[in-house]
Amino acid sequence: MYRERPAGIVGAVLWTSCGAGAPTRVLPDGCLDLLWSSRRGLLVAGPDRRAHLSSSAPGERWTGLRLPPGVGPAVFGVPADELRDRRVPLEALWGRAAGEVAERLGDRPTGAALTAVAAGRLTAAGGPDPLGPRVAARTGYADQAHLTRDVCDLAGVPPRALLGG
Repeated sequence: MYRERPAGIVGAVLWTSCGAGAPTRVLPDGCLDLLWSSRRGLLVAGPDRRAHLSSSAPGERWTGLRLPPGVGPAVFGVPADELRDRRVPLEALWGRAAGEVAERLGDRPTGAALTAVAAGRLTAAGGPDPLGPRVAARTGYADQAHLTRDVCDLAGVPPRALLGG
C-alpha cells in the first residue's frame, strides 16, 4: 500500500510503501527522492525522463522523501542531471557520511528522520539551488530573463513561486 503526506520541507512529500512482489510503475515527476528500503538501505532516486518499473520483494518496506525541484541538488551535493534515470546508494554520493546517517537512523527510520537529514543538508548548503543565471546557462537559455519568461508562460508563475519563495 502506498501513502503520502506533506513533509517538513516546503514542497516536499513523505511517502511510504510496502512491496507486494509485483513491479510498480513510477511516473516521472522531475524530482529527486531520498529513499530507505528495508532490504537495500539508503538510496537516491534521480529525476526520471520516463516511467520507471520498481520491483520490491514481498513485504519490503519503503520510506521516501520526494524533494521539490531545485532542492535535491542542494541536499545531495550533485546536479540533478547526474542522477537522471538512476537509483544510486546514498554512499556513492556522501561517502562515509552516508554510513553515519544510516547508523543514526537505525533499521526502521521514520519519515521525520529522513526529513531532518535532508533539512540539515539543505541548511548546510545555504538553501535550494536558485533558479538564476547558472541554471539558465546550463539549460541552454541565452539569459535568466529568457528562462523566466518561458517558465512564466508554461507555469503561469515566476520560477521563485514554483520553489515556494
